[in-house]
Amino acid sequence: MIGYDGATLGGLVNRLLAKKLIRRAVGKHDRRTRQLFLTAKGQALLDEVTPHAARVHGLLLAPLNAEERELFIDLMQRIVLHAASSAKQETEVA
Repeated sequence: MIGYDGATLGGLVNRLLAKKLIRRAVGKHDRRTRQLFLTAKGQALLDEVTPHAARVHGLLLAPLNAEERELFIDLMQRIVLHAASSAKQETEVA
């Protein structure tokens, strides 16, 4: 789960496209949509960083038992969803 607004996400997608880490294709069932796919270069980078991210994740959550980890992740997801919803509402009001 990530908490990006549309403009930020669009910029991120453009940077990933420029670095050839992803490719964009027209939707198979709806030509108005676009689908994003990892390129071989993107997959290689993901394969490289995933073990490091998992290690850091484990180190950060090490003081918590399994139940506490699950609760912590649930609470963080709720915070991210609330922040995204609040930001969207502020944008619509402005």
